[in-house]
Amino acid sequence: MAKKPSLLSGFDLRRLWRPQHETASPSRSQPFRQHGSGRFWWHTLRNTDYVPPVYARLSEQEWALMAEWFSVTQANNTIGEINVPAMDFIQGLIMGNGIQRIVQLGHFCGYSALLIGFMLRAMRAKPGLISFDIAQEVTSFTQQWVAKAGLTEYVELVVADSASETAYDTAKLFLKGDPELILVDSSHQYAHTLAELD
Repeated sequence: MAKKPSLLSGFDLRRLWRPQHETASPSRSQPFRQHGSGRFWWHTLRNTDYVPPVYARLSEQEWALMAEWFSVTQANNTIGEINVPAMDFIQGLIMGNGIQRIVQLGHFCGYSALLIGFMLRAMRAKPGLISFDIAQEVTSFTQQWVAKAGLTEYVELVVADSASETAYDTAKLFLKGDPELILVDSSHQYAHTLAELD
């Protein structure tokens, strides 16, 4: 009996595959390993002497901006970003599923807003992220970094209570559709989080 040709007969993936450019240099996050600060705890674990995926996929220009952001926030003692394993998980969730309409509740000084913005730019998803924070000062700080990163077409920052009744409608209008992902990282108070989810 003759073998039935598959859909991929004659399809040579090797001709279409293009090798990745150099992988991220280990020096990219090596200083974190040597820093000893609680902020960089993940980098000091026994089996983490490598560049984590969330940093490895950044261009040299994007990484330079993040390195500068780390220096400024360390000097200002404005530390409060999500940890590396959680951010790697979020990257896999967003990029692995092609999620393009994201609401973030709480951005503080902008770490995750910047990294998500870089992901959205790579996916050509604009507008892609709207982020709410109640604090004008940190929103102004984050806005400067979003602009410096060239992400203003991808990231919108709003000063507002993320639990307000208008937050969802504001997000839906900006994103031109219902959100596909909502990241809750604002006050961390039980009652407020319940109000955000309501």
